Amino acid sequence: MTEHKDIDAAILAAQPKFTKPKKSAENTHFKNHYSTLEDDIDAVRSHLHAHGVTYDFAMSSSEFGHAVTTILRHPASGTKRETSVPLIMAKQDMQQLKSATTYARRIGIEFLTGIAPSDDDDAETERTGNSFGAAIQDAWKQSVLDSIPDNASPADRAAAFTDAIIASFDSKTGMKALDNEYSRRRQIIEQLRERFPQNFSRVHDAYEARKIALEPIKHELDVS
Repeated sequence: MTEHKDIDAAILAAQPKFTKPKKSAENTHFKNHYSTLEDDIDAVRSHLHAHGVTYDFAMSSSEFGHAVTTILRHPASGTKRETSVPLIMAKQDMQQLKSATTYARRIGIEFLTGIAPSDDDDAETERTGNSFGAAIQDAWKQSVLDSIPDNASPADRAAAFTDAIIASFDSKTGMKALDNEYSRRRQIIEQLRERFPQNFSRVHDAYEARKIALEPIKHELDVS
């Protein structure tokens, strides 16, 4: 095992050895393959250990809700890196919790080690230049799909995404957050516009209604 002065030096030395995560899982809904948590860990585990770095995960919470904290530790120096990823779930049940915590651990490992996320929503990554945000976007999509049966019809899937998008709009407490949420879901919203106009109308109406609801808050802040 190679010795280093701290966690940053250890990860810097280990990074050139990291491999690109495999894509061992298939998403039948989106017709693509993506890396699993095991794939991500396999890409870095042996190289982290060779440089004296361990990893673990812990549940955490804040004013924003529950999260999973990923921690990389360098015991020899007593230093660490960590990041917390919020648990994004379409509904509250154990299946959703398991799916969300798995995605949160994937995001944490990718974010802390710098490995390419190799998944899933490459278009989102290219559009935003933000692989961390793209991974969260994918986790949100999967949480919606996990809330409906595998044999759900396209109309049922469209309805589930519509409900989830509207719920996300209703949770926003500021105009900037609302606009950012619309941008994050734009790809799905445009698909609804093309294939399910009634669902698109519901999303559009919910967005406009939330904007109107937030306007008094905006004015109050402007005045003060």
